[in-house]
Amino acid sequence: MSFLKATGIGSTVALATLTTLLTCTTPAGAAEPTPARSEAELTLVAKTTGHTIVDIADDGTIDAGDYVVFTDDLYDEDDNRVGNAGTICTLISEDHNGEAQCTFTFRSEHGDITATSLSHGIMSNRPKNFDAAITGGTGSYSGVAGDIHGHAENASEVTLEFHIKF
Repeated sequence: MSFLKATGIGSTVALATLTTLLTCTTPAGAAEPTPARSEAELTLVAKTTGHTIVDIADDGTIDAGDYVVFTDDLYDEDDNRVGNAGTICTLISEDHNGEAQCTFTFRSEHGDITATSLSHGIMSNRPKNFDAAITGGTGSYSGVAGDIHGHAENASEVTLEFHIKF
């Protein structure tokens, strides 16, 4: 399986939208019905290829405002490389072993999916578990929403469960 090939998904959404419009009559002044959205679930494994801590004050301590950058390759369940990812986490508090605002970008040949989260445990290399809100996408993923659950298998591998709405 490649990284969520969107082939046919646009036609599914178009068909669902057309069906909704043809079968629903809206009384004058009433709100228009919301078209049905397609959903997809996908599990990928992110394998770290780079990890950098940036000490903004260059004072040798990691504190609020410093950030961590992760780069990863993305693999499907058959261990085929299907994309890459970049994450930047800005430390906002030393609570919870490092609380950070994280922004993720997952890239495949079909486009990007972006997400954001408030993650804990950033000072222990990588958060053990996190949930992120999908904030959008490009290409075939334009207009997506949903969420991602991440579970760190170890310091260099994270299982990512995508729950995507098109």
